[in-house]
Amino acid sequence: MTLSNRIVVAGAGTGKTYTLVETYLEALRRYRPHEILAITFTQKAASEMKARVITRVKELQIPANGLLSAPISTFHALCSQIVSKHFGNFTLLAPNDDHRLCCEIAENTILQQLDESPLEIGSLIARFNLRGSRENPGLSKILVHILQQIEESGQDPQKLPSLPARRSFDTLLDHLRQALNAFKQNQTVRQPTALRLESIEKAYQALIACSLDDEIAISACYRDFRELLSGRFGNDELRQALVEATVELGSALCCHHTKPDLLSLSQLIACYSQNLRRHKVEQRSFGFSDLLVLARDYLQEHPTQHKIVLVDEYQDTSPIQEQLVSLLSKSKPLFVVGDPKQSIYGFRGADASVFHRVQGTRDTLQKSYRSQSKILEFVNLIAASSLKEFETDEMLLPHRPALDNAGAIWKQNWVDRVSEVVSHRQPKDLTILVRRIKAARPLLEALNSAGIPARIFGGEGFYERQEIADLAAALMVLLEPFHPLARLILMRSPLWPCTDADLLEWHQKSLPPVFDTLRQSLGVLRVCELLDQLIEQTNYLEAIARESDADQRYANIQKLRLMFIDSQQNYDEKIRLLWKNIGEIPKESLAEVFDERENCINIMTIHQSKGLEFPVVILADLNSTEPSNLDSILYNPSFGLAVSHKNRPIALCAPKSSEEKKRFPTPIDWVRQIKRAQAEEEQPRLLYVALTRAKEAIYILDPEQPDRGPCLMRLIQRARNRNPELFDELLPAQ
Repeated sequence: MTLSNRIVVAGAGTGKTYTLVETYLEALRRYRPHEILAITFTQKAASEMKARVITRVKELQIPANGLLSAPISTFHALCSQIVSKHFGNFTLLAPNDDHRLCCEIAENTILQQLDESPLEIGSLIARFNLRGSRENPGLSKILVHILQQIEESGQDPQKLPSLPARRSFDTLLDHLRQALNAFKQNQTVRQPTALRLESIEKAYQALIACSLDDEIAISACYRDFRELLSGRFGNDELRQALVEATVELGSALCCHHTKPDLLSLSQLIACYSQNLRRHKVEQRSFGFSDLLVLARDYLQEHPTQHKIVLVDEYQDTSPIQEQLVSLLSKSKPLFVVGDPKQSIYGFRGADASVFHRVQGTRDTLQKSYRSQSKILEFVNLIAASSLKEFETDEMLLPHRPALDNAGAIWKQNWVDRVSEVVSHRQPKDLTILVRRIKAARPLLEALNSAGIPARIFGGEGFYERQEIADLAAALMVLLEPFHPLARLILMRSPLWPCTDADLLEWHQKSLPPVFDTLRQSLGVLRVCELLDQLIEQTNYLEAIARESDADQRYANIQKLRLMFIDSQQNYDEKIRLLWKNIGEIPKESLAEVFDERENCINIMTIHQSKGLEFPVVILADLNSTEPSNLDSILYNPSFGLAVSHKNRPIALCAPKSSEEKKRFPTPIDWVRQIKRAQAEEEQPRLLYVALTRAKEAIYILDPEQPDRGPCLMRLIQRARNRNPELFDELLPAQ
């Protein structure tokens, strides 16, 4: 086996896992199992890899003592072991508990800094609020989110980068004066009226007379000057040059007046980071993201004893994970496998460019064993027209024979089309992929109305589910028998079915006997055991068994049980926290109940489908667009923090049109443009992942809605425009 780095670009269905396993077996001929470190992104992938390795070792009769305990694990599992070496036993916080702790420390940090810098921090609180609301996160949650991004990018919160320097105000004002003089002196075309020209000069003099730091005065003077330049008069080219000089000055003014906020925010983030780290280390309680940072810091001084490092799905690594891999593989051979065309996790910190930065011998796997030939031809057609840097050596080559076509585009009556497909194959063969989980519910209802069995796989909304609200209300009533809202929810549930007349007298109606019995067991039984008895004695499972999504409901109940598996002594806090989540509805995914044996259509997001394959794929929700990022505080690893000028006087100086924002961006415009470009670059990769899940057929739902901006359907239409004859042959419209 070569001792140099090796990079394998493995296209969809080309045998990535097989290559990874065979590379591991090759390493076994040189190293012992505990000397080979293999890193995956999911526990499922780690378990599958270890099982395959063990099977192949037995087949090939390779001596490999200690294989069962070999370090084949996820990033987080590996980092957990490393952190344990340094800190000993620690508590791993659940994501919601970690987020709540972070918000608490952030809020305390803000209040602490408010005492020390009342003017600066008070200004931030006035603009963004301390706690915010569900729709608009307050300053404390913004700090939590920004620090998470900083850590994902592998940067030090104490040393954030800054935006590139702009031209000085003296230079900008000189440029504006020159543009104004050139406009006034031009005699080649009809001049504006003397009165208007005089007004422009007066407005200019008022503008330059303003103190740069007087935000209200300079904003008003800038507005007056800018308004006088509107309309068509004088020489168009010279007037446009004058407008551009004015816009550049306005953008610089926005930057100047938001800079104090940036400095205050940087100080807040630095203090918050220190306070959070100190608290977590003292309490020996860490979140998942902490494990990566702590492990990286530990590895900088304590190299591991592994002799070779293998990393799966390397296109999904974030910069902090890249740093970890670099430290783990220092002076050791590194093997990475993945596909930059399938990098779709930018929203959680993954950076596709990481894959291209690793150095070594590069191989490409092209032969796809998953999809029939016509699908691969269609995928290559889409990729060639939408993916940047798509090379011919990355085109997928067929292994399976071709069918008549790749599928079809359904223009209308899609439910009837699905029914037709289901009539000659099993519903479980079909999977509907959507971009947004909220698009799944209307599809599910349409299919169920037509008598076609279907279900939604996972998705957010755990705390919004009726069964979770029912059980949360029941637990809350055990704590507070006369809690008004909990009682009303409970009386509307199968746990305590009541009539409308009962509801009118909710405060007088006695609880069912089971609640009196269970109240006596609080603190004696674990909460999960209370749930078991409550569900059993009220026949709750029988009640939900009649629902069309009974399996999902049952899986969600099991997930709720697991959340309370160790809750006995602190049952009061845990139950109240659950009840609070019902009211605040934090993001928590539904329990995953994907089971290939159940004969129904699965509906899931494209992200959930990553790593899976299906006989028939139906793509829906392709006209949806990325929501605009209107956050008031943004972070970019290259440029640091940016703060919005919205709702401030200086906002009068900001560029107005999209073209002005592009040419002379304020800091917030700059970072928004970068994030928008990154999101648009990820769209073709998202479509590529969706298309390559299909083994036999692809059907695309095209409601022919007006184009509302960048979307996956636009990419499909672009491919058709480039080669309509081939496109229609592969995917005819129906």
